[in-house]
Amino acid sequence: MTEEQQFTTFLDNELDCLQDLLTALNQEYNALTGTDVEALENATLGKNNALAKQAEATIARQNFVITTNGKNAAEIELTKLITKYSNQTQLSTTLNQLHTTAEQCQTANRTNGKLILQKQQYTRNALDILRQADSKPSTYSGQGDTVTKNEGRILGKA
Repeated sequence: MTEEQQFTTFLDNELDCLQDLLTALNQEYNALTGTDVEALENATLGKNNALAKQAEATIARQNFVITTNGKNAAEIELTKLITKYSNQTQLSTTLNQLHTTAEQCQTANRTNGKLILQKQQYTRNALDILRQADSKPSTYSGQGDTVTKNEGRILGKA
């Protein structure tokens, strides 16, 4: 296999891994918006596996670039690196797809993170209501900090 074919294979593999990651992130979103705990666990496992494969693919491509172009190649942009290959158009298209898919993954991951934080806040609020922690409002100290008096509460008697 020629160097050009190897580089193309590395980029294609990296793109496949990113697309798998995007699929896993979308499955995680669906699981987060649902109520099936098992589906959420499976989606999280799938996402973690996809992340590991994507990281391996990126490292393999980076190592190939360094091996074939020298130690300073890590600092060279891929868009400049592909100019030495005859299939520049194909590589450029793949590189653009890589960037687009990576941005989609970042957006999906941020969305999922916000959803997780929102669910955590709902859970904290529900626990506060159960503990009746919201029955005593916060007051401010002389330093401007909030001060709450958390007294033990009896949730029930037998």
